[in-house]
Amino acid sequence: MNYLNRRLALIILCIAFIVSCKKEIAKPAVVHKKEFVYTSQEIVVAIQEGDLQKVKQYIDKGGDPNARCKGYTRGSREEGEENISDQDWTLLMYAVFHNKLEIGKFLLSKKADVNAVNAVGHSALFLACAHNHEEMALLLLENGANVNLGKDDSGTNTLQWALAYDLNDLSLKLIDKGANLNAFSTDTGRSVLLEALYSDSIKPAVVSRIIDLGACVLFINPKYKETSLMLACRKNDTVAVKKIIKKGADVNFESESGNTALGDAAGNDFQHDSLLRYLIDKGAKVNSRNVPLIDAVYSKSLEKVKFLIEKGADVNKRRAINGLSPLFEAGFNANYEMAAYLIDNGADVNIENFDGQSVLYRSLTSFNGSYEVIKLLIDKGANVNFINNDKSTALMKAAQYNLPEVVALLLDNGARKEGVDFYGKTAKIYAQESAERTGDKTIMKFFQ
Repeated sequence: MNYLNRRLALIILCIAFIVSCKKEIAKPAVVHKKEFVYTSQEIVVAIQEGDLQKVKQYIDKGGDPNARCKGYTRGSREEGEENISDQDWTLLMYAVFHNKLEIGKFLLSKKADVNAVNAVGHSALFLACAHNHEEMALLLLENGANVNLGKDDSGTNTLQWALAYDLNDLSLKLIDKGANLNAFSTDTGRSVLLEALYSDSIKPAVVSRIIDLGACVLFINPKYKETSLMLACRKNDTVAVKKIIKKGADVNFESESGNTALGDAAGNDFQHDSLLRYLIDKGAKVNSRNVPLIDAVYSKSLEKVKFLIEKGADVNKRRAINGLSPLFEAGFNANYEMAAYLIDNGADVNIENFDGQSVLYRSLTSFNGSYEVIKLLIDKGANVNFINNDKSTALMKAAQYNLPEVVALLLDNGARKEGVDFYGKTAKIYAQESAERTGDKTIMKFFQ
């Protein structure tokens, strides 16, 4: 019996030992955070204040040029997650953040590590670019800074920050030193190439360099479904457009809002039609759902409008999102020449948008309201008594906007004073309110 008891006790001890071992094995490995020497607050303040003499004294007395300090946080973390981006900054990073160029030069001369990173991997160069300190960034590059160290939580890297701040020279240097050309930001949805094209000030030479060195031209902004071809057309960068199309871009791809490359080219600030000609030669559709002709009217380029109509653009095609036609755009912008050309080429003066508004009514809502455009529409057959979805009329709107000349024109062409809108108001009530608001009672003579 004693033998059995001893054997049972031995078995129990073995089981206990095995369980204990398993518990030990199951323990997660301990990750030891690298410990840095943190400098005194006095030297941190000296850097912040730009006191080079104090910084020199610190180093001369044996201070470590690579000592660490507490910096500043960048961005935010998920709820409950600690933001440690202010930890383990080097003195050089601190000087960079405060843009103390002379202190930066001195620390580098004393062998400060230009490629050291803080607790989240940000380098001095990244901080220089992210804070628009171009001269400091160029200094760091001259001293061997790694262009691909550091990025924000969103993925935004040094090059994207330089592009966002329109720093052409710095961007070119970063590109030539091997910056990642295919990084993209989850905040904006833009890749490096999209960032370069998004800016109004980044030069075409920078854009071409990015494309030539292998940036993906087919990347689509996941937030807005915009492409590099669209943005290149918006900037009228013909060289980039040709390079992008040559690399396989779809000329008829539509953004989330229904925009196309042709629409962007039609709507940009450039008045000539050469880019439109190139895109159509490459297969761009002139009657896509967002109506490039409307964009051309918006750009105030009659040359573009004429060309698109020659290529088969439908002058009465309405935009899918709101039902506006090209004539709506011309009327709202009080562009007489454009409106006349569209009407001469078949534009319907009584077409409605999806809100049940007529061209005449919408033309009256423009702050640039033009008597000449209103008269043109009426002369060409616009219905002066058209009633909108909210029961309002052109006469009501003219009275509300205190436009006595337009009121007279409408009445002379048969506009009726009767009628009550959705708000229970008549044209006369709007005229009274307008007179009280402006102090100008001229308009009331039409409603005696």
